[in-house]
Amino acid sequence: MFNVITGAVDAISDAARHAVAGMPGGSVSFRVQPDRVYELANRFDAIADKIQGRVGAEIGALWVAPPGADKPSIDAADRLAETGFGDAGLVSRLDTYARELRAAAASLRQTGQQYGLTDHTEGGRLSAARL
Repeated sequence: MFNVITGAVDAISDAARHAVAGMPGGSVSFRVQPDRVYELANRFDAIADKIQGRVGAEIGALWVAPPGADKPSIDAADRLAETGFGDAGLVSRLDTYARELRAAAASLRQTGQQYGLTDHTEGGRLSAARL
């Protein structure tokens, strides 16, 4: 469930690699639109905001106190807490997913900056050469 983004990026990368490999000799060029990269990064941040905002508002309701002082009641409440907040708990996994979205957004922004700098550098070089 949480590898959707990574899987999509890998699939796009693999598709591009296969498309380039199937072309006859020489080199292939393509143009990245940095604005679109930033648009996707903003979308990832917006999704992370929604996840963390909605879960954060409900966390108090997800914590269950034991209904009694007996061992089975305490164990049941502990199990419910572990299900929500433990390493494999839903709240923990949602938080991890939101952090992964934010990391992907930051990476996309760095990529956009690199492409922008590359475009600027190459444009300046071509202008200097009057090409």
